[in-house]
Amino acid sequence: MLGPKTQARGARGAEGGGGAGGGAGEVDGQAGEAGGRAGSSAVDTAFFVALLWVVEIVDVITRHAVDRFASLRAWEFTDLPSIFTFSFAHYGWAHLIGNTALLLPFGFLLGLSGRRVAVQVTLVVMVCSGLAAWALTPPHSATAGASGIVFGWLTYLIVRGAWSKRWSEVALGLALL
Repeated sequence: MLGPKTQARGARGAEGGGGAGGGAGEVDGQAGEAGGRAGSSAVDTAFFVALLWVVEIVDVITRHAVDRFASLRAWEFTDLPSIFTFSFAHYGWAHLIGNTALLLPFGFLLGLSGRRVAVQVTLVVMVCSGLAAWALTPPHSATAGASGIVFGWLTYLIVRGAWSKRWSEVALGLALL
């Protein structure tokens, strides 16, 4: 349902010192860092999703010129750079709304790992999902949408939880699936 649409054509805070008596300050510092990271994650995720909505508004205003420009055309080698643009275009509001519903929670959870990690994961996911879409869809068909990012982020969250043996993260990821 939410797959890509295809159309023909913590570091610990230094606060509190290192001694046995510094525990309360250290806990307060960690709580402040966690709260700051959650706020930053929420803002970053909201910004990313808002960007997708602005792109769709421009697409509607320009009579789908964005779709024609940004879509990834399978099996066309000259279109491989579109791996970096097709995630931003959507084939209609329903497509964008469906992706938004999952981008918000997954992006927030990913952002809790920090902005640098979120950007790195997103770039790797864009390239991998773009190459997969390019190679696996019928030749010369156009693909667009952030569904590859949605499922790439989810996969990262589940694998990270398993790798770090945080089974509650794995369970959360599977529940969100």
